[in-house]
Amino acid sequence: MTRGLLEFDLPAAVIKDLEAKIRTKKTSFGELVAVFDLDPKRDFRHADLRQIDFSNTDIRGFDFHGADLRGAMGSNVRWDDTTLLDGAEVSGSLFAHRIRQQELLNANDAVKAMFNRLRSEHWSRSIDWVAHNLKPSSKTRDQAVTVAAALFADADDQFLKSSLLFFISRGFDRRGDYRDFLIDTFNHSYEDKKMRRAVISAMRDFFSASPAVFEILKSEIARTSGEDQRQVLVAVGRSPLAGRDRDEVMYLVRRHAEPSNRRAYVGAVAGRIGSEYAFVMRDPWSRIPYDIEETVLELDVRRLASEWLRHSSTFSTEDLAWANSLSGERHVFDRILSIYDEMRTQGFTVTVEPLENLSWIT
Repeated sequence: MTRGLLEFDLPAAVIKDLEAKIRTKKTSFGELVAVFDLDPKRDFRHADLRQIDFSNTDIRGFDFHGADLRGAMGSNVRWDDTTLLDGAEVSGSLFAHRIRQQELLNANDAVKAMFNRLRSEHWSRSIDWVAHNLKPSSKTRDQAVTVAAALFADADDQFLKSSLLFFISRGFDRRGDYRDFLIDTFNHSYEDKKMRRAVISAMRDFFSASPAVFEILKSEIARTSGEDQRQVLVAVGRSPLAGRDRDEVMYLVRRHAEPSNRRAYVGAVAGRIGSEYAFVMRDPWSRIPYDIEETVLELDVRRLASEWLRHSSTFSTEDLAWANSLSGERHVFDRILSIYDEMRTQGFTVTVEPLENLSWIT
């Protein structure tokens, strides 16, 4: 796996097992270092660490000189100038934004001077300057977004950071640069709940199909709770990649998601698939999304069918045309049952209890 690991007197089988674990993400990077008693200053130089998860690991003082860190991700990763990345390949990784920022600042004395000047002035001056220079008509947008991102990383005031985040979101001309910025912000603002929620919202809206972003969001299912977990699960459910990783996501949802957040995930997945799916995957009385496993009464399905016919105008044009082609409530009832069958492919089970099985109904 790495040059450093092979310098240890480890059996080939152990090295093979180590490679398999780290590739399948069943062992975190921090666990790897601890279990094998690796030397942070020696054993990761020129290492192959592509796609590795650094989450919840302190890598300050690690030497990754010449390492291949492409696609390396993680949240709550502690790293700084003592993390040596000279000659490392970091494209698409959690390190990409800050390293590119430093290179841009060092390459342009005027940009670096502007950053140093603004950081020493009142924060309101920074907001005014960024708002003006990140306008679409500005001829200095490229330089301005570098200054704005540097100011954001340097800021301690929460109002200033929130304001800069708003303008920066419109300043990147290359989507990949904005994605790297969000990943970096998420990592370095891990303890700031408000900022983390804002970043998750932006990730959901702009990068739901990004594998790098999706991996971060997926890993957060087990690390969050309450409203934070709900927001993560909604973002995961709205991503088209949720179907690709269905089994892994469902395992995480079953094991770690709170009941109300499981329902939020079901609602997000159903909404991504289509408006009619979102409509029938909710309780017809409370309109709360179903759980991942739900038993409903046939009476409830009949109510949904009736509501469908009355409110089909809320569906997409294609769905509405289909709904209008139905000859009655029975056809809609059958369509709802077919949707429940389809939702099994997403990991959800809706069981309909027939009326004849309910002896208390007369």
